[in-house]
Amino acid sequence: MLLLRLRADDFLGGLWAQDPAVHLRGQRHLRATGPITVTEHDDAVWADPGDLPAVSDETRGLLAG
Repeated sequence: MLLLRLRADDFLGGLWAQDPAVHLRGQRHLRATGPITVTEHDDAVWADPGDLPAVSDETRGLLAG
């Protein structure tokens, strides 16, 4: 799934979060291959739900859900 790192000066800065548009479209997880370019976040990573980077407890619960 695609996770985006929140900018350091943003709320929960430095943590990774799922793209909010995924939830707006009613999808649980976004999976794809290839490079991506982010403009509103520090970085992006393709992560396995069983091996998540630093995410908030709420995000971890949502993704496990």
